[in-house]
Amino acid sequence: MIHDAHRRTVTTRAGALAHIADLLGVPITKFYDPHLIRGALEGRGEEAAAVFALVQAYLAIDDAETRHRSIQVVRAMAQAGRV
Repeated sequence: MIHDAHRRTVTTRAGALAHIADLLGVPITKFYDPHLIRGALEGRGEEAAAVFALVQAYLAIDDAETRHRSIQVVRAMAQAGRV
């Protein structure tokens, strides 16, 4: 029973991560770079850590509407930074 619950959680999170990758227009493998898995911040360093933190925060949101609003906020911030 616990095994099934864990599997559903992992599947749900993987689906959410795939959705984020699709929205960002990047392959899901971008979130599985070896430096992120190991925890070492080699290469892109701060940027990789920030993206990883953003994805973790997104996945921690249980409510679909709140997740959607969070994406809208980040997009708005990105647009404001371009002006």
